[in-house]
Amino acid sequence: MAKQPFTQETLYKLYEDNGVITLALIAEALPTWTLADIKQRLSGWRYRKAIDYKLEDDELIDFEFLRNKKAQQVEITEGHRLKLDLLFRQVLATSEIIEKSTAKASDRNKAMELQQKAMRSIPDAVFKELSEVYE
Repeated sequence: MAKQPFTQETLYKLYEDNGVITLALIAEALPTWTLADIKQRLSGWRYRKAIDYKLEDDELIDFEFLRNKKAQQVEITEGHRLKLDLLFRQVLATSEIIEKSTAKASDRNKAMELQQKAMRSIPDAVFKELSEVYE
């Protein structure tokens, strides 16, 4: 029998449903997981600073979420939004240089490099939204 997925979302759901996280609740929700496997997964998340807890007598004490992946979809401030808009317009400008047949090869290469760098710094959701606005 294959193991069920055990993600941080599983922990969030358990917390929402019960208001507390315990090894017994996790084991009940994940019958295909052994207690050792559960502890190992929790330890990995604690090492990566996604959660924090103390383990005393096989009980989780002071359990807390340090990072919420959904909450990390941080709202973009207006100033940051303006910077991303400017960066996107620069991406469009470099596209024109890349497509221009009279541009030197070195200019095209530099434009491609700058375009890729700018595109990496724009979050995907914002890039999609700005693409729809400018095209």
